[in-house]
Amino acid sequence: MKKQKNKNQQKQAEKKEQTTQTESNLTRWHTILGDMLEKLLSPVNITVETDFPVMSKPPRGDILLIRRDTPQWTRQQLELLPDGIRDTKA
Repeated sequence: MKKQKNKNQQKQAEKKEQTTQTESNLTRWHTILGDMLEKLLSPVNITVETDFPVMSKPPRGDILLIRRDTPQWTRQQLELLPDGIRDTKA
């Protein structure tokens, strides 16, 4: 059980790292456009902001994810799953 938990934590860390790498490789077009507009508009007293928080907290969702670590559900796994989930083809 402990080994499984460590494996899941490792997967989550890898996914977070991939997301961070992807985000760092993106061209921040809004920043480039914002810089150009700021140069154009600031002399006439117009403020341009490129990074403005639109929410006080990051969005969250209440979900429960059950994912098997095997290619197919095993008999032992199926016995532990609740009705409705056990009977799906997911």
